Amino acid sequence: MKSLRKFCVRAVENGRKVLLVGAPGTGKTSLWNWVAEQVDRVEKIIISTPAIKAPEDYRGFPHLFIRDGKPGAEFVPYSDLELVLNWTGGESGMGLLLFVLDDAGQASPMVQKSVMPLIQGGTLDGKKMVRPDLVRFVACTNHIGTNDGVEEFIEPLKTRFDNIIEYVPEAEDWIANFADAKLHPIIPAFIARRPDLLCPDRGDFDPDLIVNSANPRTWESASKTWEDVADFSSEEKRIAMASSIGEAVAIQFMAFQKLLGNCPDAAEIAADPMGAALVSQLDHVYLVISQLLVETQTAEQADAFCRYLGRIGGDAQWLYIRKAIKGKAKDALYSSEFFVDWASDEQNHQMLQEYFAS
Repeated sequence: MKSLRKFCVRAVENGRKVLLVGAPGTGKTSLWNWVAEQVDRVEKIIISTPAIKAPEDYRGFPHLFIRDGKPGAEFVPYSDLELVLNWTGGESGMGLLLFVLDDAGQASPMVQKSVMPLIQGGTLDGKKMVRPDLVRFVACTNHIGTNDGVEEFIEPLKTRFDNIIEYVPEAEDWIANFADAKLHPIIPAFIARRPDLLCPDRGDFDPDLIVNSANPRTWESASKTWEDVADFSSEEKRIAMASSIGEAVAIQFMAFQKLLGNCPDAAEIAADPMGAALVSQLDHVYLVISQLLVETQTAEQADAFCRYLGRIGGDAQWLYIRKAIKGKAKDALYSSEFFVDWASDEQNHQMLQEYFAS
């Protein structure tokens, strides 16, 4: 997954067209949003959904005019397509526009054909883009032949992409980026214990049933559901969680929740990092680290959390540092007194270098 992210960043930088293929809700669109944040030159990202467009949308509105005393007609592009055609580099004059064709396979064959000249030649009904060198085209689609809404992905459109990549989310990568999504700490703690349930195989999927199943998108919904039912009974919580991630996964999630017992919260640890109760079971350690990552906002908090995790021993402290570096806790960690001292140690500095290079 990390290599895929790295490849997608390089593809956008170099103007390659990449199509991501995967099951619904796995985070394909989110990946392109992440790429846009990583590529400094990207000044704007457009998420376009061709499935809700008609072929005529890729020509524009018909416009009648009189020019030099003679009547005429032309098609005038509008909305996102007008912006694509007229993109000149944004404020810097060299900024990139990342144009994402989301759920491209759900578009009708006629719409897919209408998109082809834009992707391949940078033209729209004969009109050329002002700066095709500053526009990047990428796309996402679900699989064909499932209940994912894709009946056909025409071959001529497929061949216009430089790379077609199967997208499968990995638990470790997803957990490393969860803090930005503000998930409840118990969610990544559970996925760390059961990575197979981040996006389980849908072999028993019944297309006639309208129910949710577990995937990165529905786990984000489950996080909100868990917060909403904090004061519900255990059975009521199970029913509510099943509505987000399905019955079978909800049962296992509730069993995990019962095993966790009482762990110290972030406020307790921040107030007394050297005296707060320690946890020893791996599940508890994951839960505490997940909670601390979400709550880290200041250098003082990062300092306290690192010192507490140092008391636990093992890789707890290093795990928190690695994940903090990748998320919103990064600035607070870098400003903490603990991290400054820790990173000045030659061995720790070497670990950081190897981690950044990996």
